[in-house]
Amino acid sequence: MAEANAWMTYVQQVLDKYDWNTMTPVYTGACEAAAIYGQDGSAWAWSPNFPELLPRSVTIEGMSAADTKTVQVDEFQCAMLAADGNRNPSEAGIRLGDAKFMFVARDDATGVTILSKRGGGGAAIGKTNTAILIAFYEKDKPSSDPKFVQTAGVCAQQVADMCAYLKEQGY
Repeated sequence: MAEANAWMTYVQQVLDKYDWNTMTPVYTGACEAAAIYGQDGSAWAWSPNFPELLPRSVTIEGMSAADTKTVQVDEFQCAMLAADGNRNPSEAGIRLGDAKFMFVARDDATGVTILSKRGGGGAAIGKTNTAILIAFYEKDKPSSDPKFVQTAGVCAQQVADMCAYLKEQGY
């Protein structure tokens, strides 16, 4: 496995848009938060504002007050299953960092799944042979370059690029 510092570098390269020829940032703030986990659930590296993926009790509401119930959700398993294209990986849907997400699309060519959340923003998730990458974006949040804002497409591309790189490296 790569050193901890290398994993943090990879997380930073998901957060910021890089010129891969010169390895310098084109702009910062392409994504809001990012993390790399092993597929066994161990966190390898994460940005400071990445929400921890935990098992949580979630109350889901039915059509009436009598239909309301509390269920257990494993957020890491939600991410793993959503990355594979599962639109409803738990009884409470897709939950990450104590927030509910909706499945938008999965790009079979890159293996990246795009999720959205109420209020704007969302996430992109991709898997390598041994890791899972998760990045969050806030809808239309400006980056360091006023010409660029955070979007689902930019977030998905950042995850796809890093997944491709890690796969090349044997991860």
